[in-house]
Amino acid sequence: MVEDELTSGTERDPTGAHHSVSRITLHQVLSAGLEGALHHGKEFERYARAADGTVTLHFVDGTTATADVLVAADGANSRVCRQYLPDATRVDTGIRAIAGKYPLTEETKRRLPTRLQDGPHSVLPPSGCGMFIAPHELGANYAPTERGIGGNDETAARDAVLFDNTGSYVMWAYTASSAKYPHGDAELSDMGGERLRDMVGTLIADWHPSLRRLVAESPAQSVSLLPIRTSVAVRQWETSNITLLGDAIHSMTPFRGIGANTALRDAQLLARSLIAASRGEVDLLDGIHDYETRMIDYGFAAVRRSLRTAEQTISTNRVGRSMFKAALRVFSVIPPLKRKVFSDLSSK
Repeated sequence: MVEDELTSGTERDPTGAHHSVSRITLHQVLSAGLEGALHHGKEFERYARAADGTVTLHFVDGTTATADVLVAADGANSRVCRQYLPDATRVDTGIRAIAGKYPLTEETKRRLPTRLQDGPHSVLPPSGCGMFIAPHELGANYAPTERGIGGNDETAARDAVLFDNTGSYVMWAYTASSAKYPHGDAELSDMGGERLRDMVGTLIADWHPSLRRLVAESPAQSVSLLPIRTSVAVRQWETSNITLLGDAIHSMTPFRGIGANTALRDAQLLARSLIAASRGEVDLLDGIHDYETRMIDYGFAAVRRSLRTAEQTISTNRVGRSMFKAALRVFSVIPPLKRKVFSDLSSK
């Protein structure tokens, strides 16, 4: 890769450009105004149904809570899903990603080509591996003055590098099948950030110097191993007052960048059904059934497409990789086409 390929590029309409969203900040924004309704520090253990149809949640600390409707939004390792739908499983794709963050300061920006700071990029060398790069840069008017909305609260205190959302950075993720790494899964899992970072540096030793710098100058604390798993589609179950959304039911690989959007689509659709039921416009179970029917359809379609992109990213088939790269280039220069292709997964 020559320098021109990293530094050249045409100006893009900002409405069609990449805009990164911090999940930490998004969580804070969605949590704002829910004081008294949102409770932290509880670890779900199990639920039990009561004779009146309500569901009682039992927490590890011995406390309980009773609800008319239980929504499992507890992530890819959902304990609610494990109890409610024990046949719903996730499988290991055999793909391993090593990800890190390159902090963006006035000094580090000068050492990195502008193009790597302007938007997301997929690096696909001829061999069966790849790297995804995406900047997260705070706006010029960003001022984290309100606690809980974009501010650096107690979340950041857990890990100043991983959970700080008050600084700009470029995220990178090197991806390959587990067989491509010089160490086995057991040893990879035991590696700390420094060893993982150094190993990626060795694997990309013949790549462009700016890409090598991106990895080498990322703090070791920001580097972590991510085994890539994906959900297996399940048949629609009998509707009850327990339902699921997001990763709790249709966990997918990160390679299409649609997991969070799909979860937000779930939340909007389910919220509409629950509001309609509360107003007496529909029966509660009918509303949940309608949500589940639609969610299962588009949710697992997203899972399949995401897995296909993951497999294309690490493919060793040169013809297939060439076609995949050509498609990505077409999308980058024709944004309306990209929006058309992804519209069925991120709208309505």
